[in-house]
Amino acid sequence: MTTIDPLRNNSKPWSDSDLELLHDMYPHASNATLARIFGRSYHSIKSTAAKRQLLKSPEYIATHPGRFRQGDTAWNKGMKGLDIGGKGTRFKPGHISHNWKPIGHEMEISGYLYRKIAEGGTQHENYRPVQHIVWEERYGPVPDGRIVAFKDGNNRHFAINNLELITRSENMRRNSHHTNYPPEISQIIQLRGTLNRKIKNRIKQNES
Repeated sequence: MTTIDPLRNNSKPWSDSDLELLHDMYPHASNATLARIFGRSYHSIKSTAAKRQLLKSPEYIATHPGRFRQGDTAWNKGMKGLDIGGKGTRFKPGHISHNWKPIGHEMEISGYLYRKIAEGGTQHENYRPVQHIVWEERYGPVPDGRIVAFKDGNNRHFAINNLELITRSENMRRNSHHTNYPPEISQIIQLRGTLNRKIKNRIKQNES
């Protein structure tokens, strides 16, 4: 039986094709899974994604992959009262950050549009996917274990009749074509995604 080195590519530069594949897979898969797929370390996946400004999708974030679980040990256990960081660089009361945005502000994260709905929390708490907001205005809160997906695959088509509730497992199957199909089919799907992104970018450039 052939043994595959899990870090077989860790010292090699990233190829253009692997970077394209990482761009497609990063929003929907854990860094640990990606490390195994690409034969690189967890840190390599994380740092490469940060350099290319890749983020997890709202569907992936909805699974709470980094949630603190009962029995885990907090990183700052036993450090009560410890003053970490310089006081000189801290925000003063009433100070407004230079990158502050008002409620209603929208931004793109991993290809999805998010809208600011609150103040004072983390980015994940303050911003919600627009498709979730549209759905909840009509039908109420999204049930646990479900996400709001686009029927036609266009994540800028927010008409209520284009939105549907699906399970996370169903969404995972939709986004895991790289492991469900032979390499040649996965490559075609990957190339189609790359072409679609280039078309969208060209449309945005023409509109601006």
